[in-house]
Amino acid sequence: LKSGDEAGAEEIYRRILDAAPFNGAALSFFARKAYMAGNLPEALALMDKAIQGAPRNARNYENRAQIYTDMGRMEDAIRDLDTLSELLPAYAMPAFRKALLLRDLGQREEAVRTLIAAWQRFPNIESEANAEGITDNTRAVIAEAAGLIRATPLVLVDSELEPVIERHG
Repeated sequence: LKSGDEAGAEEIYRRILDAAPFNGAALSFFARKAYMAGNLPEALALMDKAIQGAPRNARNYENRAQIYTDMGRMEDAIRDLDTLSELLPAYAMPAFRKALLLRDLGQREEAVRTLIAAWQRFPNIESEANAEGITDNTRAVIAEAAGLIRATPLVLVDSELEPVIERHG
């Protein structure tokens, strides 16, 4: 894959799956191919199998959450983001993505509370989002989350949380 030989990688991954049907790397490879081709049900089935074979692999939950989101299965995506947060507590993005999904589900107050909790845990996330190597997608999630905070009347949240909102607004 790193050399750009996707066809060669695909052949190797097929052989790996023949010997080890729950190999996470191989299943993730084929899930990504299905996802890129727009075959979300197949991508989901492959990620389900990858998670079954490696239930502590955080990346698989992140990938499946994206598939669920694209399928409109927001509650399932939130569940996977919660699992991802449990597996990688120092990783901020699941909380921010969860908040945006809650907002999309019409649960604005819960979304804001989720964001406030995330900003309390990761107070420097906005400045870190400008660090080298951060993807545009990650920057966009953080900016969208900050926008949600800025658009929220302080009356919706407890007074002890106002300083967190004011810091990011």
